[in-house]
Amino acid sequence: MKTLIPYLIILLLSYATGIFYVLSMIEKPIWRYMSSSKKIFPNESLMRSIHGQLKRLITLLPPTMVTSMLGSATLIIYQYFLLKSAMSLVLLVIFFSGLGYLIFHLKNRIDGVAKIDSNAEYKVLNRGVIRLAQLHHVGLLVAIISWPLQLIVVFLQ
Repeated sequence: MKTLIPYLIILLLSYATGIFYVLSMIEKPIWRYMSSSKKIFPNESLMRSIHGQLKRLITLLPPTMVTSMLGSATLIIYQYFLLKSAMSLVLLVIFFSGLGYLIFHLKNRIDGVAKIDSNAEYKVLNRGVIRLAQLHHVGLLVAIISWPLQLIVVFLQ
């Protein structure tokens, strides 16, 4: 079982990366507006469509993401205590720093999309979607950075 742990981590991080990538592609039209949630995306109908898509996914994805990220977190901790290597510590610190940020902001950002109707005032809808998209990009970055670090851990064993 111990030999499977590193590969399960790779699998779970790959899965999380895939989910964050799909979310990122849904949000692609608003990428240029993500530097600030105060920027207004000019295509209101497209923003409302993105909002509707994200709102539907909010009911499906949180349990899936909790499974993949919590599973990764648990296995990364277990792996560190097994290996006690510098690289497994680096992975642990980077992954948990990003995960902590995600968890701290997750409920508020999801509520900013889930609790408003697609017909809501446009500024409110725009802000909620952009803030959630920003968080999705942080999640994608955490997963993308953690994945090769885990590969390094595997190859250094």
